Order: sequence, then structure tokens, then C-alpha cells
Amino acid sequence: MNLREVRKKFNITQKELADMIGMEQSYVSRLERGECEMKVSHLGKLIKALSMDGTL
Repeated sequence: MNLREVRKKFNITQKELADMIGMEQSYVSRLERGECEMKVSHLGKLIKALSMDGTL
């Protein structure tokens, strides 16, 4: 499952996700397109924001 699929599963926009992890919407867009890689610190924020246990 990629980031876009996770985001859509939670029915949130790129902007909403970006706000949840304290990043810009353009960063989320680049992540979804594979133009950059997510830093571990951002991954932790994402998991916490979506209340996941890290076992996708």
C-alpha cells in the first residue's frame, strides 16, 4: 500500500494530510509521485496522525 492509497483510505486530501504531519501539501504530492523519500521523523508523524500501529 502506498501513501496515496493510505490517504484515500482515510478519505483525506493532500492538504489535510500535510497539515496533520506539519508539512507542505507540495511535499505530500512529491511523496506520492515518488519524487522524494519520506524521512523517518515524518513517517512517525504520519503513523501518529492516522493512529496506525505501523503494520500496514
